[in-house]
Amino acid sequence: MSILQLNPPLPLETPRGSAYAHLVIDYGPEEHLMWVCFLDANGECWTFANHQVRIQKNITLGRDLQSQAKSTPESQLKAQWNVSFRVTLEQAKPGLFLFESQSPAYKSLGFKSEYRTENSHIEAFVLSSGEAFWGGAKTQEERAQLPVRELINGNFSI
Repeated sequence: MSILQLNPPLPLETPRGSAYAHLVIDYGPEEHLMWVCFLDANGECWTFANHQVRIQKNITLGRDLQSQAKSTPESQLKAQWNVSFRVTLEQAKPGLFLFESQSPAYKSLGFKSEYRTENSHIEAFVLSSGEAFWGGAKTQEERAQLPVRELINGNFSI
């Protein structure tokens, strides 16, 4: 892990409004850069993942609103979630995960509990039905080794 102090701070657009980034935290090659920002509106300190921030417009440098990519509802929704690299169900942290099967091709949104069964097996469920998640595995050991993608909540609300 490394931390870099930005001098001068960078003006960014964040999910919570305009802010100045003072620090960048790098947790390593398989993690997003994290930007430590102070909001212009109220001075609150927030940390945002790399995919959640954009540099503010600067007409002098040729960076105006027309040159920045237009935000669509789909891109905004994707920006709300940080999707991790593939891990096994055993390695995944408790919470939401995405399972993608190649044969037959389908996707399943699931939830891994922090609890274990009486036999110390993983508790994981299909989110849409509430059924136990198996992902085509025939044994608990196969199930624990299924590749999933953790979904880490950014700015999601129901």
